[in-house]
Amino acid sequence: AKRKRHLRRAALEDSLQRRGAGRPILLPVVHKPIDAGGLELGRYGQYRSSMSWEHAKTVEIAATPIDVYNIVSSLERMGEWSPENTGGSWILGNGTNVGDRFEGNNAIGDRTWSAVAEVVRCDPGSAFCFTVGALDNPVAEWGYHLEATDQGTRVTETWKMTQLPPSLVDAPEERVQGRADMVADGMVTTLANLKASIEG
Repeated sequence: AKRKRHLRRAALEDSLQRRGAGRPILLPVVHKPIDAGGLELGRYGQYRSSMSWEHAKTVEIAATPIDVYNIVSSLERMGEWSPENTGGSWILGNGTNVGDRFEGNNAIGDRTWSAVAEVVRCDPGSAFCFTVGALDNPVAEWGYHLEATDQGTRVTETWKMTQLPPSLVDAPEERVQGRADMVADGMVTTLANLKASIEG
């Protein structure tokens, strides 16, 4: 039985190799969340080779952790700093409790869309995190992590794509990586604008 399974797999690999015209063979695996360090399988069955789908950017701000926290947890103000978000409103709660929800508006060029964020961590003066996408199966998680320093607060913004969003399901790897790179650049801009806004 083991030899038969081996032969069937070898035949499948040979078939995929011929159809793939030299492209890497990616055989089906068990569905699991994205692991940025290896092979990723998105919610819709798309296979990807190892890609950087997680970023963290840091800036020092001359303000106390609690003051910074009160600002970054006000998602309705995100449009003031983000090059992509244009604002939004709370649709459940106001960001002070886990489970509160915010509908954010976004734009890239002429393309606009809205997405629902759900607060998953809210520790005043320490961390504020939220997921984006379907509430039971989000596509990304964002976070702001704060650490007191002699100069004020070290702010680390984090982002992780937990699975491919519908708009990227059938996209080539270059486009998916391009989106991840765009997010990283946007994080740098957001933090710079946040710093300038707080410090005046």
